[in-house]
Amino acid sequence: MPFFTMNEDNDDKKNAEGGEPAFIQQKLLSSRSIVISGEINQELAQKVVTQLILLQSISDEPIRIYLNSQGGHVEAGDTIHDFIKFIRPDVHIIGTGWVASAGITIFLAAKKEHRYSLPNTRFSLQAAAAVLQSASLIQRRGSHASLTIFSPGAGLVR
Repeated sequence: MPFFTMNEDNDDKKNAEGGEPAFIQQKLLSSRSIVISGEINQELAQKVVTQLILLQSISDEPIRIYLNSQGGHVEAGDTIHDFIKFIRPDVHIIGTGWVASAGITIFLAAKKEHRYSLPNTRFSLQAAAAVLQSASLIQRRGSHASLTIFSPGAGLVR
């Protein structure tokens, strides 16, 4: 659970880790919004999971996640992915900036109709050639697996 301290240079309460002012965090939570930005790691996963559980306990109204991440720790991304799928409220994910690696894992946790991207969002898969090659092998074998291809701007949020 984050804790807050008074900053002598600013009257706003700030997260002790140097994060956003507490009132911004409160406004985001009251609007049922979560921002995931930067590297995915265990600390971020704990923060996001805590917020998801808190928002679920308040109501079953949809939750919005704004995602801009180059990726990071795979298991931390998996944790966030699993909790998005586990909680009762629908989660809408809006990709912006760069969504890559573990960020894509998080993006894919939302139902297909709840995934959006802003016009300049870029999606990047590491070793995409190997993924495409594997996908063609899977397709030839008649498996039901599928490969998701992204088109930036296809789900523009206004």
